[in-house]
Amino acid sequence: MVDFTQDIVNEITRLAQGQGLEPAAALAVVEVESNGRAFEADGITPVFLFEKHVFHRLLREAAPSLLVRAEAEGLAIPSWQRSSQYADQGRAGRLGLLQRARAIHEELANRSASWGLGQIMGFNAVALGYASATDMIANMATGATAQIEAMLRFIAVNPAMMQALRSRDWAGFAYRYNGKGYAANRYDTRLETAYGAWAARLRMPGTVATTPSPSVTRGRTEMERVQEQLARLGYSVGKVDGLFGPITSGALFAFQMQNGLPATGLPDDATLLALAGGLPMPIARARARATPGDLYDDGVPAIVAADNNRKAAIGVGAAGILGGLGAIPGVGQAVEGIFKTIFTPASGAGDAVKSLGEFAVGALPYLGSAGLVPAAAVGAGLFLFRSIAGIAEERVADRREGFERNSPSRAVFAPVEHWRG
Repeated sequence: MVDFTQDIVNEITRLAQGQGLEPAAALAVVEVESNGRAFEADGITPVFLFEKHVFHRLLREAAPSLLVRAEAEGLAIPSWQRSSQYADQGRAGRLGLLQRARAIHEELANRSASWGLGQIMGFNAVALGYASATDMIANMATGATAQIEAMLRFIAVNPAMMQALRSRDWAGFAYRYNGKGYAANRYDTRLETAYGAWAARLRMPGTVATTPSPSVTRGRTEMERVQEQLARLGYSVGKVDGLFGPITSGALFAFQMQNGLPATGLPDDATLLALAGGLPMPIARARARATPGDLYDDGVPAIVAADNNRKAAIGVGAAGILGGLGAIPGVGQAVEGIFKTIFTPASGAGDAVKSLGEFAVGALPYLGSAGLVPAAAVGAGLFLFRSIAGIAEERVADRREGFERNSPSRAVFAPVEHWRG
């Protein structure tokens, strides 16, 4: 949020609400794309990123006679390379690169860059209603408002993209906004983190969308009922505790947007009346059909750890079976060591856990490494395997409900919710 001015925050908030978008979501997009910086060092050119591989493709298709020159000057490459993004360091370097590309073909150079606060690719200009990419850039040069309007127009022309942003389906939105490579660049997780920070910031006194006025605050018992109703409709409220904080406010905002109510994020009378028969939270198809494999591919930490632990559980159980059968000499002693590790109480464990661990380890000499210890290892493996399966089921349920239990935004929200208690 370093480069955001309050004027830009206010303008994004105003325009996002006009489009039926949660301001924190629109601000998150701007933060990830441009960090709130509207112009280059000259104060005239909208902030941009020139894509050499796009320039190569457009020249090859529309002006192949100019491609050799562009390649010779290092302005066009056949495929995207991360290093090409940083070949011209600094704002002055980028402006010089743009000038050289425009000298070859101005319109195609403008189409080959992403522009403004929302970093809209120039080749989208005509589809968004501009006469050309050059026309779009001229419009963006008039100020931040024009740049925000271009970003919201780009989102609005793609209903699936708009719905993904409204429902906070970060992966679905990033796929449509940033392309197939969104995961490699962590656009979805960066969006989620930025959203969490903005949602918390916008509820702080002295900023846009401040904390609720006394006229719409509710008692704890009433807020518990509100949270329960929101949760039944699929709007994530975190813990049902009767405390009004950023998570609950975000759920109310999403409910209001989905049900055509004034989007304030506050528990006003009209919203409370609508909760009884309100529309549920729309969940993207990819989330609704999520599997543990999808979460593993997305790198969800709990699922990755669970998969590693599952393999360890299988190994312990298999070793126990082999040890019990005497198939491998010495495996019983190895299993005994593993068993000790499993049941050695961790620091900070409760008294009951410590007592169980001490009992199990103390009993080992009497059980015998070739008998009950391997059998117990098999049981431990099965127990661990089942516990891990439970974790996977919980995380899949979170994904299908549109909320990540261990998401960055939860890490931002939880301390605020706790503080408000």
